[in-house]
Amino acid sequence: MRCSRCTTGGMVEIRMKIAGEDVVFHSCARCEAKEWSTEAGPTSLGRVLELARSGR
Repeated sequence: MRCSRCTTGGMVEIRMKIAGEDVVFHSCARCEAKEWSTEAGPTSLGRVLELARSGR
């Protein structure tokens, strides 16, 4: 995967399941861009935190 900000390849990808939903965190080692996504596409950190709160 390529970084959407600096186009460097090899982003760190961490997959997790939060409140039953598959969530992926992407981080670029070069420019420190951070992105979250679900099966539906890109999502915000706020949405990920909502999922985490509802999963309790």
